[in-house]
Amino acid sequence: MLASVAFPAAALAVPGDDRSAAEWGLLGAGLGLVILNHLITIAGNIPLNNALAASEQTDTTDRDARAAFETRWNRLHLVRTLLVTAGFALVVSASLA
Repeated sequence: MLASVAFPAAALAVPGDDRSAAEWGLLGAGLGLVILNHLITIAGNIPLNNALAASEQTDTTDRDARAAFETRWNRLHLVRTLLVTAGFALVVSASLA
């Protein structure tokens, strides 16, 4: 999963005098989107996963735990999916430019 950050970061780190400003911008934007994806995972999905795991130690039923968890987790996951897909498209666009 960290490769989604490592590859655009490496592409930005490699000197390329023949890159246009658009290519630099596409790579930077792609890197920014995949970093944002990771931040959402850390700040949103992981705490929800931890809360779900903790609910197993209580008297909460599986149905109640899922109801408290599922909508927000799915929403965050959709946002993450869109971000990483857009980031990938930007990095690919930079390589084709």
